[in-house]
Amino acid sequence: MSSLSNLHTGSRIVVAVLLFPLLSAAQDISNPNQKGFVFSPGITYQSNFYLDVNLLYGITFNNSPTKIPIIYYQGFRLGAESSTIGVDNYTIAPKIGYEYCPMFFSLRLSGAVYFQNDNIQPRIIPELGLSLSTFINITYGYGFNLSHSNIQDLSHHRLTISVNFNRHLHQ
Repeated sequence: MSSLSNLHTGSRIVVAVLLFPLLSAAQDISNPNQKGFVFSPGITYQSNFYLDVNLLYGITFNNSPTKIPIIYYQGFRLGAESSTIGVDNYTIAPKIGYEYCPMFFSLRLSGAVYFQNDNIQPRIIPELGLSLSTFINITYGYGFNLSHSNIQDLSHHRLTISVNFNRHLHQ
């Protein structure tokens, strides 16, 4: 019985640790400049559709109760892209990068490694785009191939639409 209660307590701790970053984003707006997490799922088109999920940690700024609101975030991103269902050659790409996103534009630089069957292709991906008050980003990017490997159905040109979730940014 004691091991069962320890397992139950352990699972509560794991759930609390996983949910803490999302729940702790509801800070006091009296300090507009705060550190926090931004959860950013999206979809990318580069010859095929790719599902995209990222977690950014950095500075979030929101002084929206003022006459001239300023909202932005910037920080390091950790994420992954995955080809959608129905694609013959499944592709997955873990990635790391940095993003700066003031109210009306977004600037990103990422490094990704694409895996497809036996092919591995590292890329550097700069992206620039528009932002709707940091909530929705539409970016264009170009993936510079750093190897001689050829991943099928993966263009160098990419268009990404992402949604950013953070309570401090969107009050």
